[in-house]
Amino acid sequence: MISQKAKYALRALVALAKEGDSLMIGEIAARKNIPRKFLEQILLEMKRHGIVHSRRGKLGGYSLLMPPEKITYGQVLRIIDGPIAPLPCLSRIAYRRSRKPARFAGFLPGSRSRQERCSTARRSPIP
Repeated sequence: MISQKAKYALRALVALAKEGDSLMIGEIAARKNIPRKFLEQILLEMKRHGIVHSRRGKLGGYSLLMPPEKITYGQVLRIIDGPIAPLPCLSRIAYRRSRKPARFAGFLPGSRSRQERCSTARRSPIP
């Protein structure tokens, strides 16, 4: 499930990508119907992760720091909502090895071999 905060973040980034130039928070909030205070928090988080850049002054505002084609939905979701994986042992960024094997492994036919394949795939490098 995608949180409302993540939806707002994606909307704001789309607005910045379409504009190409910097936009003030008030402009983004009005165009995309996002609460201004909430948008400030979202853009600060995006700034901390190097997605957007802010400038002060009359011609200031927020602009994308990286090309729009390099920004992925998954990247934005992970920044805003944290790991996407339902379990830490499946996560790309917050991976933690399971301490105990799954208790349901013996109940499903072939589940042990599937579990071993997943474990092997998790350790192998991504091409």
